[in-house]
Amino acid sequence: MRSIFSPHSIAIAVILCSVVAHSWIVPTSTTKRRKSPSFREFQLFGTQSHKNTETGDVALAGTSRRQVLNLSKIGAASFLSAVVFEVSDPSLAGASSGDESQRCDPLDPRCGADGKLQEKGPQGKPVPRVTNRITHVVQLVIDVGERREEVGFLRFGLYGDDCPESVKSMLRFVTPIGITGVVDEKALENSIGTKSSPVSILQGGVVPAICPGKGVEFGVPSQKKAYSRAMGLREAGGSFVPQSRPEPTGNEAGVRKHDVAGLISIPEKGIGFATSGNSEVDEAYASAFLVTADDTSSSLNDQKLHRRVIGQVIDDESMEFLARLTSLPIQKKLGSSSDKGPPLLKVTVLDTGVQKVGATNSNSNKKKK
Repeated sequence: MRSIFSPHSIAIAVILCSVVAHSWIVPTSTTKRRKSPSFREFQLFGTQSHKNTETGDVALAGTSRRQVLNLSKIGAASFLSAVVFEVSDPSLAGASSGDESQRCDPLDPRCGADGKLQEKGPQGKPVPRVTNRITHVVQLVIDVGERREEVGFLRFGLYGDDCPESVKSMLRFVTPIGITGVVDEKALENSIGTKSSPVSILQGGVVPAICPGKGVEFGVPSQKKAYSRAMGLREAGGSFVPQSRPEPTGNEAGVRKHDVAGLISIPEKGIGFATSGNSEVDEAYASAFLVTADDTSSSLNDQKLHRRVIGQVIDDESMEFLARLTSLPIQKKLGSSSDKGPPLLKVTVLDTGVQKVGATNSNSNKKKK
């Protein structure tokens, strides 16, 4: 519950208390009263006073300025202490506080994307049918929450035979190799003293946005922040130069439609091209790829956005965790018509592993600290 007093009313109360205190502090601050058997002396807030036992009236006796100040301070403190107490009656708390009190714990699997508690947690959908040969298997180790309250695994296969360039770019992105952008010759001439770093999901990789029940995006929202965090710096500094966009891979045709849950989808031109060309290069990899969570996104991703499927989730455990991610409560901007937003809980990619199908060993990569 919240207090029924606004910050403005509290400030006004403090000012009034100060004004009253100063009005009492005058050279002739003593009050002379004729003593009578009907009056008896007692202490009020440490200040000597008189009370008429017949009428109940109270009159301040002679006091010093320090005593008056103490009285005003105690009075103000008493008022403020009453203000900061939480209201126990819901009818006095206001509608907004009532709504907030009904929001469920985001860490509870039954907490829905709208912040309301559901009867049961999300159920994973069936693993997609394999329609293309899988050449590589990728495993993402994902943390949910600031303190790693929940850890899950997302395993998916990539169609390396049908879209080799896109898969090659994805493999770079999910390993320490990282993606490097197209080199600008003019910028290269003035690159003395500059710093840069390949873009990898292991360095600043998070879930920047979730579309409840429909899909989860993965990417590096800011290269500058990712670099400074990896290097233990407060900020990247002026000498850091973000990677530009890589060579586009849009010449590869899509291998299947976005018609089931659990498909790995990248932008039409490839990783690094989710945003428009006029946006900042620092945010070019903010939405590197997404994982679909329903079977109704074909009209949007295939026909409107022209995204391309390059892989799919391969096991039930991953589908269950995908359903969990798409059910996380999200932050929505006031007045926004978009049905997606950043998750209320921080979702971070902690580690990755890549294995080539047919190979005996897998490569596991721990996230750079």
